Amino acid sequence: LENWRSIMIVRLRTIFLTVCIFLPTAQAHEPLPEHFRSRPGGSQGRVDWEPLLVGEGLEGWTQWEGETQPGAWKREGDTLIGETHGRQKARISIGDETWQSYELSCKMKFSRGSSFQIAFRVSDDRSSFYALDFLYGWDALSISRRDGDTGAFNKKSVIPFDVDKNREYEVVVAALGHSITTHVDGIRYHQMTDENYEVGGVGFMVWHNGTVEFRDIKIRHFYKKVR
Repeated sequence: LENWRSIMIVRLRTIFLTVCIFLPTAQAHEPLPEHFRSRPGGSQGRVDWEPLLVGEGLEGWTQWEGETQPGAWKREGDTLIGETHGRQKARISIGDETWQSYELSCKMKFSRGSSFQIAFRVSDDRSSFYALDFLYGWDALSISRRDGDTGAFNKKSVIPFDVDKNREYEVVVAALGHSITTHVDGIRYHQMTDENYEVGGVGFMVWHNGTVEFRDIKIRHFYKKVR
């Protein structure tokens, strides 16, 4: 009887420790309350969302010369549409290295292709940046870092995720100081730190044989650098 009691105590202790270890991971994907961070502010007052599709056409946006199929990007109302064919790719961005700490929000939907990226902390020469990568073939979400010297994409955090065609996702990417956080449909997926890139604009990318839509694109700046 004493041996049986000792065995049960050890088993219960093991179960308790296992739950304590994995509970924070399970909570990381809990939906956030609707009011979460709805009223952020700073020393200069409330931090409001600003639309990034303003004026006419693609005013203020830059299509990356040499890295974008001609005519790949177009605007329809509040929606930015990228479409590539064959082995072509398309990249477009806005902002500069005065953009430092911010949150980027958009609604994304794709109907063709295998990889679509939301770029942030994009350098002025567009050689280095981070990207939230929707990997259709992997069924995963990845935070990648593009090396400015080699052009290599290094995946820093890959999380299983059901990437479905013709479904609209609501995405928020927060780059605040050295902290990088992503939310999709109100659920947090990434929370990491990286000290390599501290400033830069935002952008969107579509790879081979892809069609993707980014709607209601907006940003709120927590801090901008003064040149």
